[in-house]
Amino acid sequence: MKRTVFLAVCSLMVGAFVSAQTLTIDYQYDATAAATTNYFTFTGGNSRLPSATKATDAASGTLFTTAYHADPAGTVAFSEGLLGLFLFPVSPANLRTDTKLQVSIITTDPLDKAGKVDAKSPLQKGAIVIQYINKGIAYRIITDAKGVLKIPFGSKSTLTSFRVIGTEAGVIDPVFSADGKTTTVASVDYEKVWNPATKPTVAAVTGSASKGNIGIDTETSPLFHWVGTLQATFNGKALVIKGDLKPAGGKV
Repeated sequence: MKRTVFLAVCSLMVGAFVSAQTLTIDYQYDATAAATTNYFTFTGGNSRLPSATKATDAASGTLFTTAYHADPAGTVAFSEGLLGLFLFPVSPANLRTDTKLQVSIITTDPLDKAGKVDAKSPLQKGAIVIQYINKGIAYRIITDAKGVLKIPFGSKSTLTSFRVIGTEAGVIDPVFSADGKTTTVASVDYEKVWNPATKPTVAAVTGSASKGNIGIDTETSPLFHWVGTLQATFNGKALVIKGDLKPAGGKV
């Protein structure tokens, strides 16, 4: 009974939230070196935030996480990988190397086993691929061929993935390293991470909820989710993401 009442109250809170919110994202992060040009600006109607907040430190990043990442029950309305990406500009400069952040643009068409262009592959020519590792979990986000991220990703998305590859302290299963022996984040080979044939070998990974398999990093809130498009561009240094999102009630 208490849970039913709690969810009913949450639904009312979300209803008010949905009617009042439009979230505008303006983001820039240098993926190659420390830079003073990094920023994360978010504009929304949440009463706990100013009308426009330019996040330049951890405190403002925490405000974003508190106000927009989860529903009133604490269930995520953004994928964990996307949220983590948003917070790079408001984190210490060493986070870029500590997480082995990599951003790249696919320059060739994907081919199927017959050598023909594979239109079903998420790795389309022109797509931006963003990947990093945080607390033993690897995340990958892929845009479409025009750099667009359609939100929400949804439970069947091939564009946003995660994989447990080590411990929360950052000790990596050596099977995911380039030499098959090293256990540091810096040694990780992303091709091995996203290859389903790579099988984890240590208990910290195989004993995780996902058992070390590749999973879909998606929104899980049953109450609301964000809807819209984010446009990403990458010039070889700066990753820029801009767009407007609106909340919608219900599960994706």
